[in-house]
Amino acid sequence: MILALAPATVVGWAHCEPGGEVTFGATRMGALGSELGASAADFEDWLTEKVQLIDPVWIVYESVYLPNYPNPGMIRKLVTFAGIIEMVAYRFRRPCREFVTSQVAKHFTGQGRWPGGRAGKKAACRRTCERYGFTVTTDDEADAIAVLMLAESVLYPSAAAKRQAGPLFQRG
Repeated sequence: MILALAPATVVGWAHCEPGGEVTFGATRMGALGSELGASAADFEDWLTEKVQLIDPVWIVYESVYLPNYPNPGMIRKLVTFAGIIEMVAYRFRRPCREFVTSQVAKHFTGQGRWPGGRAGKKAACRRTCERYGFTVTTDDEADAIAVLMLAESVLYPSAAAKRQAGPLFQRG
């Protein structure tokens, strides 16, 4: 089982056995506008429960992406969430791996950078999800699926080849 995370105020998550059916969703951490401590506590509790529930072999996540972020509070939150992921993985003795945003996008959509910046990348990830039959309702879900597909290809390449997700296998 691989658990993939796209950390943000609304955390995208996806998990599957290598080559198996993908389960995904998005969960808000803390009430809208909540302080860092509240969001961090919610995230640690949620992630601990998720790991106990699905018992992943691997925990993977998309690195913090801060192109020109003027909001120091958001920067602290995202970096804190990355630390919580690493901490929970350590506590459960699970290997943990971080993937760079451009690497995730390039593997899943065929391009690392998109016209329109962040919005262009988010739209491309959603389109790719649709192409592969994942009916996502948020960008956060699409991001988590993209992280999961990259992790599966790196960690379990034969299972990933059977799934045939990614630009090499794009349909129609």
